Amino acid sequence: KSKLSNKLLITIKNQLLDELSQTNINIVKIRGLCRSNPGLIAQTGLRLKIWGLLLLGKLYDQDEMCNDLPVLINNNNSNDIIECDEQHVLDADINRTRAEIQDFRTSLWRKSIGNALQYFCIKHKVQYKQGMNEVFAPFLYLSP
Repeated sequence: KSKLSNKLLITIKNQLLDELSQTNINIVKIRGLCRSNPGLIAQTGLRLKIWGLLLLGKLYDQDEMCNDLPVLINNNNSNDIIECDEQHVLDADINRTRAEIQDFRTSLWRKSIGNALQYFCIKHKVQYKQGMNEVFAPFLYLSP
């Protein structure tokens, strides 16, 4: 029975890898594969790529971190960057995020956290809530 489940896991992993290699990735298909196969993300070692794709709508590249997300500009004034709802809470949370870990105290990581969460909130039209930084932090920290 375990051989069958291993064969099935390999088949599903190959489907996932095939979809990730496409020019136009079908996020709905990726989400469906992950939902119908609990543990798939962890077992395939693709956690960061999948979550980056599902949360940010793009594949994650460690060298870029989250600093390449498009800057969202206010259409009324090209000099105004759009801020998410509760931007002041997000800004305060960034400096508190896992401050006991050296990487999180660097400007690169703080900028990455801010950019990713701001982009996510604006793109998905959700209000930033205190603590979202702590949900995002492990994904950034565990990146390869």
